[in-house]
Amino acid sequence: MINSVDVNVNMHASQSMGTQREAQDRVCMGKWYERNDAQVVKYKDDESDTIDTIEITPRRVRLRRSGSVTSEMEFAAGESHIFDMVTPLGTFTFLVSTKRVAVGIYDDHLTVELAYDLYSDGALVSHNHVDYDIKPD
Repeated sequence: MINSVDVNVNMHASQSMGTQREAQDRVCMGKWYERNDAQVVKYKDDESDTIDTIEITPRRVRLRRSGSVTSEMEFAAGESHIFDMVTPLGTFTFLVSTKRVAVGIYDDHLTVELAYDLYSDGALVSHNHVDYDIKPD
């Protein structure tokens, strides 16, 4: 059995597309545990009706979504990764080009900063920035 801790997952996300910019803040309840040398945070995102799992290592972050939307995104600074997003409207293929990954792993909380660009069919879709602050409940 994996020992887990109840946590608040505080997320601030911003996305810019041309001259338009959107930002959102969310707080979700979840679990934090360690598995295979990675910090793992799993939480339900009620707004998007998904279960999100973040696997965190000092240089790489993987975000898996399951539910109304299914995807698996991988972030490592200076790297690009292709992923499929399965939605009720169909499957869409994207490329994520990671600009920055900053991870803070502390005894009592985790922080994650992701900066990345999202592309579809070779065209820039958006610039994205996401900050997670994960603390025990």
